[in-house]
Amino acid sequence: MTHASNSSPPSKATPRPPPARQGVAGAAHDASAGLILAFVTFAYSLGFGALVFSGRLAPFAEAGVTAAVLSAGVATLVLATASSFRRAVGGPDPPVIAVAAAQTPATAAAAHPR
Repeated sequence: MTHASNSSPPSKATPRPPPARQGVAGAAHDASAGLILAFVTFAYSLGFGALVFSGRLAPFAEAGVTAAVLSAGVATLVLATASSFRRAVGGPDPPVIAVAAAQTPATAAAAHPR
């Protein structure tokens, strides 16, 4: 007589994501992540604004850095509120800034020759 085994083969369950933090711990975690992101975005914006507005554009560096910081802040807020991806973050993109920093002085020189 054969005996049937009641054990089923091991199932391949998909891993579950960790539970979301709730309450004060979740708010503190989100706030600290937001502050770190704000600091990094602010630092990038300052550096990139100064990089783009150097050389012949140095007299406009204050306005350029202000514009870089404000535009990064607005873009981050729009992305955070309008994105369907809940954890979306954004900020200045280094490759684009490098091209802009190389191209802007040449464009300014062509537009306003000495």
